[in-house]
Amino acid sequence: MTDLEVQLGGLRALAGRSDAAAETLAGGVGPRDDCPAHQPSGAAVSAVQAAVEAMAGRLSTRAAASAVKVDDAATSFGEQERDSAARIAATRPTTYR
Repeated sequence: MTDLEVQLGGLRALAGRSDAAAETLAGGVGPRDDCPAHQPSGAAVSAVQAAVEAMAGRLSTRAAASAVKVDDAATSFGEQERDSAARIAATRPTTYR
């Protein structure tokens, strides 16, 4: 088994990238193709575009939630590290006679 090494800066960077991805996805998938809806191909294109935009919205929500969770994890790891360091610093070596 290997030790787990957590880099808080890396977690915060990941949270930032997830948040940026959420913003990008929330912006939509680009311009809609205004195909005539009465043509089968136009209706199909419109349906696919609507499905892609709906999926982008769901992915945006998930990416934003992941960004919050990763940032919370970084905060929690940092707090645990500070608490552990304080506890270790508070111990005194035992002297044996």
